[in-house]
Amino acid sequence: VAVARMLAAEPVIFLMDEPLSNLDAMLRVDMRIELKRLHQELGATTVYVTHDQVEALTLSDQIAVMDLGELKQVGTPEEIYKKPVDLFVARFVGSPRINTMTGQLVSTGGKRVFTADGLQVEVPQELDANSAELIGAVRPEDIKISRTKAPGSLEMQVYSILPAGSETIIDVRKGSLNIAVKVNGFADYRMDEPVWIRVDTEYMNFYDPETEVLIGSG
Repeated sequence: VAVARMLAAEPVIFLMDEPLSNLDAMLRVDMRIELKRLHQELGATTVYVTHDQVEALTLSDQIAVMDLGELKQVGTPEEIYKKPVDLFVARFVGSPRINTMTGQLVSTGGKRVFTADGLQVEVPQELDANSAELIGAVRPEDIKISRTKAPGSLEMQVYSILPAGSETIIDVRKGSLNIAVKVNGFADYRMDEPVWIRVDTEYMNFYDPETEVLIGSG
């Protein structure tokens, strides 16, 4: 009844504060679909407050990420996900959480390379860093995993495997590196099995270790 009265008034803006928080998981998914459709049909601006990153990504045209009252980033869901302006946004958005690794920027053979505990990733020559140390960040789905060695790959060991039907999260480790890899469907890797990973440089971002602000991308 309350919703019907609200719609009958034909407001130019809707304010919604965690409207789905008390619903069960399946009903939340159904309501996201209906809210998305309703927003399109009404054409009214909707300000939607949520702590659920999935709701934010699926329902929004523009997302504003805040931390303790401070506005961190405003952008499209794609911009927020692929080019987080700092490590807070990078770690907050995305499940499983984005992989981060501290390493050094070195020059070798006329190329600039980010290296972190054996992992080596070539970076653009124009990457501007005030210090040789950087924090690299890459999403789990942008890492390739294989049982065979390939150029530019790093040998690691499977620590844990989390199958979820449509996807499998494989946790691999070596030294200080602890990396989550996401693959489609089920994967038949075993715990403690040696594997090789390769990072897709195109989707890797680099952050200043002191300010944690984005300074460049692959």
